[in-house]
Formats: sequence, structure tokens, C-alpha cells
Amino acid sequence: MHRKRCLGILLVLAFNCVPARASGLEVTAGIEMGVSGGYFGVGPQIGATISGPAGSVLAFHDTLLLLPAGNTLGVNNQLTIGLGYSTPRLTLTAGGLLGFYRIPMCGRMLCGMVMGFAPGGFAQLDVFLGRFLGLSARGTIAWHGGESLVPSDELAWSATAGPIMRWQ
Repeated sequence: MHRKRCLGILLVLAFNCVPARASGLEVTAGIEMGVSGGYFGVGPQIGATISGPAGSVLAFHDTLLLLPAGNTLGVNNQLTIGLGYSTPRLTLTAGGLLGFYRIPMCGRMLCGMVMGFAPGGFAQLDVFLGRFLGLSARGTIAWHGGESLVPSDELAWSATAGPIMRWQ
């Protein structure tokens, strides 16, 4: 059993070390872990990057963070669209985001679930260790606004990172 696991890891690493060119359409998917709205969360991430001239890219990503908070579950879903630069091993993008959130918040006198839409911005760095496997890191800032008895007019940041795979 241990021998099969080691062989599998070696095959994945060997297959992953074949260099790839960043051109055309590239699709990525992975797991993000990080902090959003003061809560630690985990969830899936999927994206598409369209290459342009001289390494320029147009990138679309969607990230869903599930945020456990006591006996309830918060959600922060962010759709991002950005411009950036790409090489075979690195993609750096920045742009705008539109998020949907449903998170627990507390004011001075009251706690409750707050939900709404949040415009904002993001920056994302994807570093590929080979042709298919890589690491992704993202930082976002969004305005959580809306009418609520619980204060929700605030800037909320999130920082996430995790492994990703890409298909070209």
C-alpha cells in the first residue's frame, strides 16, 4: 500500500514537471482556505483565463467560502473579473468583484445574520509548480452594505490561498 502511494506521488510529480505555454483558454479549479468577515472558511474556486497579446490575460473567477460560525453557517460567494499578466508558471490578475454574502454579525446590542451584495476589488496570484498543479493566493476588499438592525455598513476583506489545477 505504501509503495503504491509513493509510486502515485512520483508519477504525479513527474507528469506535472512538463512545462506548458500560457496561451488560449486556461481553466483552473481548486480549494480555497482563508479568512472572510472575521471567520475562517473553506470552499471551491473555479476560473477561466483568456490569453491576449504579450502575456496579457482576461480572467474570470468564482469562489465560494463556507464560513462556520458557532451553530450556523455563513456564505461568501465572489465573482471576479480582472486583467493581468501571465507566463507559463505565473498569472497575476487584479480587477473588480461582485460578492454575495450571508454572514453572522454582531452590533453593540444585537447579533444576527446579515446578507446582501458587495461590490469591491481583488488581486490574485497563481503560481504553477508544473504543467497542471499550482498554488493560488487572493486578497479582496468589498463593501458590505444594506439595511439591517445589525450594523453591516463596512469594508470587509478576505485573504485566501490553496492548491489549484489547470487545464489548457
